[in-house]
Amino acid sequence: LYKGAFFMAKTEIQKLLNVMKKLRDPQKGCPWDKKQTIETIIPHTIEEVYEVAEQVYNKNFDKLKEELGDLLFQVIYISQIASEKRKFNFNDVVETITSKMIPASSSIIFLLSEPEASIIETFGLILADSLDLLI
Repeated sequence: LYKGAFFMAKTEIQKLLNVMKKLRDPQKGCPWDKKQTIETIIPHTIEEVYEVAEQVYNKNFDKLKEELGDLLFQVIYISQIASEKRKFNFNDVVETITSKMIPASSSIIFLLSEPEASIIETFGLILADSLDLLI
């Protein structure tokens, strides 16, 4: 695997997290963003889910990439608000889904033939090693 791609992704995610922190900054942030709550942002999140679905059905991958970014931003937005309330942060969200998915994908190995299981298990170990680079 190309390890540079993982470092770039971490940097880009950090930039996006910093954008949200600046938008929500109590002194210098955007007035509209500062007044949002998890409840008030939910309609925008739902709208983004529908926009992702629309691009999937249209098979428009350029727009899908854009809409997935908008949806990711909503996850970051909600995570930032939760972080301000000292409930959880974006990293907690990522850790939770990673912990949830690694055992789930590992259980699939037992359903495959030996050669397929070996390939997937090897890839899983490489992926796990690569994910450690992000932490």
